[in-house]
Amino acid sequence: MNSKGYIEFLGRNDQQVKIRGYRVELGEIENQILQIIGVKEAVVLYTPDSRGNKVLCAYIVAQPSLSIQDIKEGICRVLPNYMVPTHFIRLEQIPLTPNGKLDRKALPEPSGKTIFQKKYEAPVTEMEHIMVRIWEEILEYSFISVDDSLFELGVDSTSVIKFVARLATGHGIELPIRQIFVTPTIRELASLVSSSETQISDLSNERMLFNPQGERDRNIFCFPPVVALGVVYQRLAEFLSSYRLYSFNFLEIEQERLIAEYIRLIKEVQPEGPYVFLGISAGGNLAFEITKALEKQGDKVRQLILLDSFYITEINSERLTTEESRKYAKETVDLMLEKYPQLQSEGDFFHIHVGEKIQRYYAYLDNLMNSGQVAAHIHVIKSLQSQSKHIRGDIRMWEHSTIGKYSICDGHGDHESMLDATFVEQNAALILSILEK
Repeated sequence: MNSKGYIEFLGRNDQQVKIRGYRVELGEIENQILQIIGVKEAVVLYTPDSRGNKVLCAYIVAQPSLSIQDIKEGICRVLPNYMVPTHFIRLEQIPLTPNGKLDRKALPEPSGKTIFQKKYEAPVTEMEHIMVRIWEEILEYSFISVDDSLFELGVDSTSVIKFVARLATGHGIELPIRQIFVTPTIRELASLVSSSETQISDLSNERMLFNPQGERDRNIFCFPPVVALGVVYQRLAEFLSSYRLYSFNFLEIEQERLIAEYIRLIKEVQPEGPYVFLGISAGGNLAFEITKALEKQGDKVRQLILLDSFYITEINSERLTTEESRKYAKETVDLMLEKYPQLQSEGDFFHIHVGEKIQRYYAYLDNLMNSGQVAAHIHVIKSLQSQSKHIRGDIRMWEHSTIGKYSICDGHGDHESMLDATFVEQNAALILSILEK
């Protein structure tokens, strides 16, 4: 469609897409761009960039005097952040096929060079140089500004983990994963690392917030599977966009303090119930124990949503030795690296740092026996292939562990893949149907 309202090509059937959990009409973005004086034509696509990640890209035909900065500032005033394209590419004309349809093959591929930057700010300090170099390697982009929002550059949970791993193994700097979500620019991160604040051990670093723009009275507290990292919920959070997801790592503290520390971290965010908890696999068992403890002290948990969690009926009689625990932790890390081959270059970091968390998690599970009942409603979403080498317990037993409502339904994907890109949107829809009943 051009600035006069005439449609110049047909045949696009991808006008509605889902981004960060929101349904987005590409035509609406195009129309807003076309309202800017000086824009002649505009096409917006949700398309793979040079790294294979899908991004919003705007192809613009405009008067030479109109800058990309002017265009982005114009649409930022009328569109929410998730609808503002990451990439802007100026063209002499929109390429069409002989039939008058959009010629996708003739469009330039979005890359680091086409990411819009308000103003390039070069690194100054040594730490800024280090971080820029790491992010340029990970994102395969050049000239990343220290003031760029990393998530606007296409950073996801996998690249966050790679950054933290490379910072630790290459430079001996340990930065909590959550910090990238709190301060998502290189300038902020470098300043924090250079200060003494990062030397302070704080268990709140084990809690990260997804969807800070979500409604304040709609919190979901998420507990980790045996890989021990709460960042596994990032994709899920994109499809639960009206909720604020607080996601926990497994805490490396004494087992006697574990539940009390989780409760303290929960109450720092939400002092009173009712609470909503979610856990996948072992995270469901952990969430159940926290629910029991909260109810015992008079708090209310409204919903307990369990993704393929197995009720553990007895303490593990074949308790793992230290060597077996180390072996299983290694196997768990190897499985994670196999699922996410882009992380394999950081294998040493995972085997050492994440492996220790996993070993502690296995030790906790060895001593765990789920018992008793809670008043919270329990909803189980089970995978179609609920099996894994290290799982013990009975998924059907949750029915007897609540005096509230109970439901169970089939989810999507197998035990290991329910939060993967292929199935996460479908499973998020099941979670939303539970939350919004």
